[in-house]
Amino acid sequence: MTNFVGLFQSQCALKKINHKISFEQVTTGFRATLSFNGHQVWADASTKKAAKHSAHEKALAILVNETGFSERAGNPYITSLVDRIGVDNLPSDIRKGTNTSQNRDLEELSECLFSSIESGSFRVYCEFKRILKTLGYKTHQDGAGCIRIWRCLQD
Repeated sequence: MTNFVGLFQSQCALKKINHKISFEQVTTGFRATLSFNGHQVWADASTKKAAKHSAHEKALAILVNETGFSERAGNPYITSLVDRIGVDNLPSDIRKGTNTSQNRDLEELSECLFSSIESGSFRVYCEFKRILKTLGYKTHQDGAGCIRIWRCLQD
């Protein structure tokens, strides 16, 4: 099942749109009413959760139709590190704690990636993975302090 609630909320956050949801009990169960950007949508369902899901699905369709789908801005610092290092110069394995002092940018990238992974947010690692994917590479972090990088084969 698609997470329409999360998608709608992230689109509103990216576009700085306020929204509000309210619930009322009706004969069929619940009605969720979602107000945003001068619009109001509602959905009826037997459960509160289903009504909320349906209202967010309708609201997301309207929002994306009017304003397009926005993606979060990338992390310019990680992008610049990858650019300075050069994707072809990245090692096939980045290991936590390995001395990469011969390349300060690579050492900084390693520290950022493993800090992101250890914090549990994975935000920086996910951005790194996204950047490499657009350049034709894949990554995998094995949970044991190693990030593997390889070039994807073209079909």
